[in-house]
Amino acid sequence: MPTFMFLYLLFVVVGGVFAIYHYRSRGSWFIVGESFSLLFTLMLFLYYYELYPKPKSILVPVGMFFYILYWELIENRELIVEEFKKEQMSKEESMLMIALFVVMLSPLFYVSGMLFSSYY
Repeated sequence: MPTFMFLYLLFVVVGGVFAIYHYRSRGSWFIVGESFSLLFTLMLFLYYYELYPKPKSILVPVGMFFYILYWELIENRELIVEEFKKEQMSKEESMLMIALFVVMLSPLFYVSGMLFSSYY
């Protein structure tokens, strides 16, 4: 695994642990959901870099990928809106935060796409 991917995963894990700690008042479902999102993200990278044997069926990583998207884009939508309202960001700052969000998800999209194509 390249160093930059290791650092990316470290950043994802630290961010996830911080989110679980910071938003733990949202309930146990949030802690479990965020933990699964972190686990599935790590597993997709481990499958891609063949550090862990990938499943025989493509349905497992596809399910993991869609769960991650669901969790980050649907369940955490309220958190993102709350943070934008709290900070009273300018339009430029809001666009920068959205761009950062897209940049942070791009390695996941790349690795997932390459992993899915390895099944064919």
